[in-house]
Amino acid sequence: MAWELFDVTRTRHVGDWTKYLPDDLERKSKVLLKLTHIHPLVRTVRVLLTRRRTPEVLGTFAKCLEKLTSVTKLEITHAHTAMTTHLKNAFEGYTFPSIRTAILPAQAHNVLRCCTGVRSVTVNDMNHECSKLITAIGAACPAVEEVVDFHLDTGNNLKSLIKGAPNLRSIHLQHPPSKDTITSLKPFKKLKQLGATKYLKDTRTFTVKDPPVPLTFEAVLKFRDVQDFIVAAGEFLKERGGGRIVIDHRLLDQTSSSPNTQVVLSPYWTHTVSVE
Repeated sequence: MAWELFDVTRTRHVGDWTKYLPDDLERKSKVLLKLTHIHPLVRTVRVLLTRRRTPEVLGTFAKCLEKLTSVTKLEITHAHTAMTTHLKNAFEGYTFPSIRTAILPAQAHNVLRCCTGVRSVTVNDMNHECSKLITAIGAACPAVEEVVDFHLDTGNNLKSLIKGAPNLRSIHLQHPPSKDTITSLKPFKKLKQLGATKYLKDTRTFTVKDPPVPLTFEAVLKFRDVQDFIVAAGEFLKERGGGRIVIDHRLLDQTSSSPNTQVVLSPYWTHTVSVE
C-alpha cells in the first residue's frame, strides 16, 4: 500500500539536498498529521536528518511520529554528528511503543530511548562507537532481543550490553569477531544466532557502467578471520544445543562527499549456516 512507507530521504529539488530535505520533512510531517485516517496504515518510517532548522523540523517530525501508532520500523539513514542535543530536545517526553525495529546512527541514541518496545537495534554508522546506544537500551528498551553491527570489543561495551540486554537471542557484529570475543558472549543465556559482516573496501568512484564487484561466498570463506569466526561460533553454539551462523558481504563506500562519513550499503548476499 502506498502509505505503508513514510520515506523522506530524497528530494526532487536540484542542488544542495541539505537545504531542501529538511523543508520536505517538515512539510510532509505536517500534511500527515492532518490525515488522521492514514495514521493506522503507516508501518515503516525512513528519514534522513540534517542540521538545518533543527528545532522546527525535528519538533514537527517527532509530533507526527507519535501519532503513527502502527509503525513497527524506524530507520534514520543519517544524522549529523552535531545533532545529538537537538535530537534530545526534540524527542524528550515522547514514546513510540509500537516500534519493533530501529535502524539508526549512534548519535540518535536519544531517539532510541523513545522506542520502549523495540526488539531489534541496528547501528548504521561505521564511524561511531555504540556505547550510547547500549546505554539507551539498558535504560529504556527492555525487550531488545537482537543487536546488529555493534562494536563489542572496545571499552566496556560488552559488559554494558550484558547488563542492559541480558535476553539477546541474536548478535551480528560489524566484523568477524575473535574467538575470545565469542567466548565472552556466554552470559547471554538465550543467544542462538551469531553473525558478522565481511566488507569490500574500495576507494573508486563507482558508476552504472563501472559498478563495484562483490566477492562470492566461496571467496569470502578464504579469509582467515571468516574461517576462525565460523569455527569459534560453531563451537559456541554447539555447546548450547545449536543455532545459526550468519555471514553477509557489503560494500563500505569511502568515496562519500564528507571525509568523515563512510556509507554502509545493503548486503550483496547473506549466507546462513545451521549448527546442530
